[in-house]
Amino acid sequence: MIFNLIQKRTSVRTFQDKPLTAVDNIWIKEILANISSESGPNGTQVNFRLLSPDVKGDGGIIGTYGFIRKAQAYIAGTVSNTTSNIEDYGYFLEKIIIKLVERNIGSCWLGGTFKREDFSNPLGLKDGELIPAVLPIGYPEENRRTAEKAMRFFVKADKRRKWTDIFFNSTFNEGLTSGALKGKYSVLLSAFESVRLSPSASNKQPWRLVMDKGNDSVHFYLNEDPKYSSNLGFSMQRLDAGIALYHFEAAASENGFNGSWLHENPRLELPSINYKYIKTFSW
Repeated sequence: MIFNLIQKRTSVRTFQDKPLTAVDNIWIKEILANISSESGPNGTQVNFRLLSPDVKGDGGIIGTYGFIRKAQAYIAGTVSNTTSNIEDYGYFLEKIIIKLVERNIGSCWLGGTFKREDFSNPLGLKDGELIPAVLPIGYPEENRRTAEKAMRFFVKADKRRKWTDIFFNSTFNEGLTSGALKGKYSVLLSAFESVRLSPSASNKQPWRLVMDKGNDSVHFYLNEDPKYSSNLGFSMQRLDAGIALYHFEAAASENGFNGSWLHENPRLELPSINYKYIKTFSW
């Protein structure tokens, strides 16, 4: 079920000019309330809110630089500016997105293409906090705009790296193939594939996973571009890391691998200084 929803998920930037139904509004607020009470892999809690399209409260349209049309609402929250908080923000926002897919409500990650000041007052942004990303939502328009299709083509949104480029066996010297997951580990195929299908900023696909030599855990790394999103004052690729954490956990748990998130750096030899250890999923 989760894997099917992850496969189905796609970014929607053009929405029907149709308000969310009262039933869907209530359902979304219940989802946000439940998720806001949870703790992420790093222990962070995020208070997400459903905001009207007139989020500024002055009748103006929020700034998305033309990337979004006719959004019927926005979902957003705030966190203190730490890498672990941003990872958990990405984890939770992607969890919300997958739940919206199940309801046939479209959405799109907005990280660097919205005006953060438009959300600051409605969210009560405090000193030291930031809004890493927001989620425009609504019912998808069937006919996508030409500009939207061109953007997906430009960033190669539907292209994904090979398994052996991003998944590894014991060390970074040996690529992990799908055929290597045998026996009871074969059910982890969908968990790894769910990570491979994860959305990422500019489709850079920066996550790297290493199956532990004891076959009892998976170590997550980020091949982080230090210059990417540096003008925003935080690493947007930490959101990508959080998305990958959620995809793997959700798909693995669905298949009986109910693990827990640990911070136990295995101190592997890394391909470059840009590789950053994130978390370990252990069962």
